[in-house]
Amino acid sequence: MQKYPSVHNAVVLLIKNALWGFVTPANVPIPAVHAATACSLPSYAVPALDHFVTLREFPLTWNGKVDKHELYAIVEHTSKDKAAVTAGACEADMLNHVYGERNFLRHQKL
Repeated sequence: MQKYPSVHNAVVLLIKNALWGFVTPANVPIPAVHAATACSLPSYAVPALDHFVTLREFPLTWNGKVDKHELYAIVEHTSKDKAAVTAGACEADMLNHVYGERNFLRHQKL
């Protein structure tokens, strides 16, 4: 995930027997990151498309390390309100990416 051009940072955690991928920044196109990751890793090492979370920045501990407890809490929160962040959020990210590109191209033609 880290090798995808627009990804600044990436973390994968095993939470409740499932891999979860966390990436920054928040506007990263999750379907593209998932596809690129799937091309370079075996399927068992790639989080499912609906198990990606985009964040503006990672929560950090007092000594500057990624706060895994906060990432676990994010997954717990999303599990309770699954429609808010899982596949729906990935689709929203993808649509924002696609329509953002269309609007950019439309403005370029002017």
